[in-house]
Amino acid sequence: MLSLYLDAAAIERLPIHWAMMMVAYPFFLDVATNAGKLINMNGDVTLSQIVRRMLDTWGDRSTLPRATQRVLRSMVQWGVACDGSVRGQYRPPPAQMKVSGDAAELLLMGLLTGLGRGLPAPQLFSHSSLFPFNLKLHSNHLGRSHGLQIHRQGDQTDFVEIGH
Repeated sequence: MLSLYLDAAAIERLPIHWAMMMVAYPFFLDVATNAGKLINMNGDVTLSQIVRRMLDTWGDRSTLPRATQRVLRSMVQWGVACDGSVRGQYRPPPAQMKVSGDAAELLLMGLLTGLGRGLPAPQLFSHSSLFPFNLKLHSNHLGRSHGLQIHRQGDQTDFVEIGH
């Protein structure tokens, strides 16, 4: 992973950071997932909407609203979210960042590691937490991966999990 990071151009480092954040910080993964779900449904999201969803998962903690806001502000600073027309509103960037090859594989590995479980391939590639990214990864690449395992399920769905 270090060589991937060192060889990556500055713009290519964001997906690598995103993958590491999903692994290291479950709170980040939950904020990204909730933001992605709401953006996919409504086209934008408000801080209060995400805080309400986070309260359901993380409980009523006094630090939760501020921590959620900090994650969202980080996303704005990284260019994967934009401020909306009113304070506390966020929208996606004009275009998703295209990610392919090893960086896309790393994003998927980060998501699966953060979730602690595998997912069917269609759910994995369209997971809400990956809302800023447009993954360009062929299934042949996943089949050659050292970090991911693919299992064919009875209904002809590929199930992807972290390799052992």
